[in-house]
Amino acid sequence: MTSGSSWKRYVGSGHTLVAAGVLVVGAIVWNVVLPSLKLALVKERVDLHAPLTGFPEKIGPYELIHKAELREDTIELLGTEDFISWLYVDTRTVEAGLPPVMVRLHVAYYTGLRDAVPHVPDNCYIASGATAAGADTTRWQAPEMPEAWAAWRDVEVHRSRFAMLDGSASTVFYLFNVNGRPMTDRWDVRGELADFRKKYCYYAKIELTAYRQTGPKGGLVPLEAEAAEAACEAFFSDTLFGILSRMASAEEIQALEASR
Repeated sequence: MTSGSSWKRYVGSGHTLVAAGVLVVGAIVWNVVLPSLKLALVKERVDLHAPLTGFPEKIGPYELIHKAELREDTIELLGTEDFISWLYVDTRTVEAGLPPVMVRLHVAYYTGLRDAVPHVPDNCYIASGATAAGADTTRWQAPEMPEAWAAWRDVEVHRSRFAMLDGSASTVFYLFNVNGRPMTDRWDVRGELADFRKKYCYYAKIELTAYRQTGPKGGLVPLEAEAAEAACEAFFSDTLFGILSRMASAEEIQALEASR
């Protein structure tokens, strides 16, 4: 055997030993160190208490008039089958003989994900041809929320404005429920999902848009910004507990983490 071939065999054996050592260390870290530190690389599901599709069709002055049926490709882009996209009419406007005011409620629920960037309406509106016309946050109140959901009595809500292709202006409001706590920024949501200290994770996006019907058989046009916010906040306050009660509260998530 030449000295060159001996050298190659020696180097090859060294590489094999290094690779084996890396695998052994990785196995120790994965099976011993991470469990002892209670770090979770894989997130456990937190299932809904009740399906979103069981949300009331009549709640307070609001009555359901339409359930949107999404195409399979749209559902695939949405990334979940746990969602509703329903249109409610404010019966008070009908009873007063005014053009009906309607609120579209979209709720989508996600769980068991380790690292995901939450889907937001801004991307959809722009992809459909709308032009972004500014975004900021506002604050909404839901003072009747019970103690388990006290953090939701005064919340920050994301507000996005768009110039639509038909010349109208639309204002969309949304926020996230992350393990029972309100969040506005989707990157904060992603950070929560990626936190290795937490084993149980879910989030839900709550999105609202308000419209006015232009006539008995007319189409829907987005409400002006100020009127849209008033209509959506009123709907939010009346329906929020019905939405959140289908999900685990922050206290329930804390109890799950403590049982690990």
